Amino acid sequence: MKLNRMLLALTAVWFTMPALAAPVPVPASTARGPISEALRLREMLPRTAPLTVTPAVMAKEGVIVMERRVLVTVPIQREVSVNVPVTRQVIEKVVQADGKVVERVRPITEYVTQKQTVTEWSSQARAETITLMANGCKYFVVTKDGKLEAINADKATAMLKKKTAVLTGDSADVDPRTLELVKPGTLCVISPPAASTAPPPLPDEKPLPDLPRRPE
Repeated sequence: MKLNRMLLALTAVWFTMPALAAPVPVPASTARGPISEALRLREMLPRTAPLTVTPAVMAKEGVIVMERRVLVTVPIQREVSVNVPVTRQVIEKVVQADGKVVERVRPITEYVTQKQTVTEWSSQARAETITLMANGCKYFVVTKDGKLEAINADKATAMLKKKTAVLTGDSADVDPRTLELVKPGTLCVISPPAASTAPPPLPDEKPLPDLPRRPE
């Protein structure tokens, strides 16, 4: 009986030894470095340019008047202190090798502080009124789930009978994250892109005349 118990105990120890000797799995590190964190935050940014909020109204039949904020460069004048070089002549006496004293004129440059007016250029935002043809625009409204839903021109122009704030831009392909904070039902007016002014085509080049052959 005692021999059987010893055999059972040795068998149990034999099967449990591999389990005890097996290494404990180390969990993968979840620490993020600055580059990984920057890439993660970049994925959260919108991929497209946001739409602009501007007031608009249907001024007359088929014409929409809209205000846009544009950056203009304006000159600004201010006074600054500058150091201006001023040269004056100084007469000094010099003793030569033979003991004779002579006078010599020596120029001396000094700097004097003066006030001057300088012109600097600064960018400022200014309201600009533009007109759009109603039949050349596309109209959308912001839905509850933060998307743009197309509507017909008649419904849009009815919303523009009074001056109201609308979204505007050159394309309706915008990131939905830019519309999360916009009130549902807001009108969006997509205006056609401005026509590009391409340079005039070059005139047709004339072929060069054949050069005379050298006599053999």
